[in-house]
Amino acid sequence: MSFSNFSNGFSKSRRLATFLNRGIEENNITFDGRFIVDSADVTTLVDSDYVRLHTRIGDSDIDFGQNNKALFGGTGGDLEIYHDGTNAYIDNNDGTLYIRNNVDGDDGGDIHISPKTSENGIVIQDDAGVLLYYNAVLKLSTQSTGVAITGVADISGHVEAKGVEETVYDLGTTGGTITPNFTNGAIQKITLNNNLTFSAFTSPVAGQSITLIIDTNGTGRTLTSTMLFAGGNKTMSTTDTTDVMTVLYDGANYLANYVTDFS
Repeated sequence: MSFSNFSNGFSKSRRLATFLNRGIEENNITFDGRFIVDSADVTTLVDSDYVRLHTRIGDSDIDFGQNNKALFGGTGGDLEIYHDGTNAYIDNNDGTLYIRNNVDGDDGGDIHISPKTSENGIVIQDDAGVLLYYNAVLKLSTQSTGVAITGVADISGHVEAKGVEETVYDLGTTGGTITPNFTNGAIQKITLNNNLTFSAFTSPVAGQSITLIIDTNGTGRTLTSTMLFAGGNKTMSTTDTTDVMTVLYDGANYLANYVTDFS
């Protein structure tokens, strides 16, 4: 079979592709040494072991069969890209694997790793943070000041924290029954305009504790609670002052300590 048989009406790259494909299908291409085509459209080197192809073929695809690999680097391929019919693989066997964006300049593009179409998994932002998602919901982001976590951090092992600043969450001016939510913070404050009933957290988890700063904002206030209090004391200050109530939930009981009259 002659390469010239495919010369009429085709570009050089299309002629070569047709020639190689037809030869492979008919099993009638034999290479002894090297076969080289070099032009502005295509550069191909074929020897007894490898096919190396550099081509501009317009809208055409380069089709690799199942388990056939695109090899890059040294003999046998330091980097392999392939599909085994079930899963796809990018295998690097030498050095560091870099996945880079904005290489020719700061184009403002991000890197997205998505588990499926239109669902974020990991987003690496240009000149900004790294975002981690759970089922398309943002859970962790890196920031210039550290990290931000949305939800509960379930940590096992030893945690060493230095310079931790706790935000005081303001429940506002209210009274009656309250059920503070631990996700708003471990320190919360309230200004009363009535008597107070406090017997539980919202969606409690064993080990959670809340310190509640209470501005009685008046006289004669009372506290109603089914919690277990240290010394049995749950009497609120009768004067216009500040009280502090600390509550620990052990999974079955609320264990409380009430201290009055911070003045």
